[in-house]
Amino acid sequence: MTTQSASQSLVSRPETAQRATAAAPGGARVRRAHGTTSVRMDGVGADVDRRAGIVTVRRTVVDGVVKPYGKTTRSLRAVPLPARADQALEEHPIRIDTRLVFPGVRGGFLALSPFRHRDWNPALRAAGLPHRSVYALRHTYASMSIAAGVSLFELSRFMGTSPAMLDKTYGHMLPDALDRAKIALDSFVGTFEEPLSDIEGIQ
Repeated sequence: MTTQSASQSLVSRPETAQRATAAAPGGARVRRAHGTTSVRMDGVGADVDRRAGIVTVRRTVVDGVVKPYGKTTRSLRAVPLPARADQALEEHPIRIDTRLVFPGVRGGFLALSPFRHRDWNPALRAAGLPHRSVYALRHTYASMSIAAGVSLFELSRFMGTSPAMLDKTYGHMLPDALDRAKIALDSFVGTFEEPLSDIEGIQ
């Protein structure tokens, strides 16, 4: 993780996102796909299976060189493709000169520095948001996932990190975790037609 805090996520109101899109429309789909999957659009080679609704991270790109692995074993992962991200892919024009979903101007890998200059910074200014790095989209994904009820264990697998690291960074966002766990367990146990003590193997 970087030194950024989880408070630097980009969860925003619809009108804020609209202002950002109007200011930098070219990268709107990139931002949406990144913020709803946590998969970076630069420096990572991911395979998109829209039919299955999965993005699989298999490669990494360092200084323009593709490597068949990530930074750690956790970097190789499968990430669910939400409807909002799939919509961004549906709306994104396909180029015939490259297999990349979000290529750079010349069809190669999307370079982070030009993306920040041409798209990211103008979008932040238009949305009225203070400056922050593109990495904030990873915080956005984590924040939205936790708010949606995704467990830290599941989220750690999607983001390629450990539950302990997520707990350290986002644990404060789970003040009602005990109550939600109790409700979930009560709901599940309540589906049994007989008392648990009568089920073989449960004392």
